[in-house]
Amino acid sequence: MNITLIYFDFPFWRAEIARIAMFLGNINFYDLRISSDEFKKVKTYGKLNDGTIIPFHQLPCLIIDKTPIMQTAGIGRFCGKLSGLYPKNDDYKAALIDQIIEGAQDINYLVTLSGRDKDLERKKIARSILATRHLPKWFQFLEDLLKQNTESIYFVGGDL
Repeated sequence: MNITLIYFDFPFWRAEIARIAMFLGNINFYDLRISSDEFKKVKTYGKLNDGTIIPFHQLPCLIIDKTPIMQTAGIGRFCGKLSGLYPKNDDYKAALIDQIIEGAQDINYLVTLSGRDKDLERKKIARSILATRHLPKWFQFLEDLLKQNTESIYFVGGDL
């Protein structure tokens, strides 16, 4: 199986969940890190400079034997199954993991939304609300889930 993970040249959770899972699972993959200039072309044309199709015109993208897979959660689940970090036959544990991934998506949306305003004063207010209201609430949700798992320091089960 030929695997390529396509993302930017910086660590961000959207790609790191795949990178870390494949690293821990000793899965060989090509870690293609593209420039912001190439990403501008991806957003417009839906493909890399080499012609690789990026269906949703966004990143991350995982290419499996020339077939693209999009969306952070789907990529994370796939890489987690390959590496043994995501349950293949336990729907309950899988759902517990999925809620963490989807919660991270919600947090990411709030952070992104708070930084979009072009008016610097409104952006400052939005970021203040994010820092004092939204992020503490969401991080408390995650902390509560960690505390519920008495088996280990992880969100789900007794080991990583």
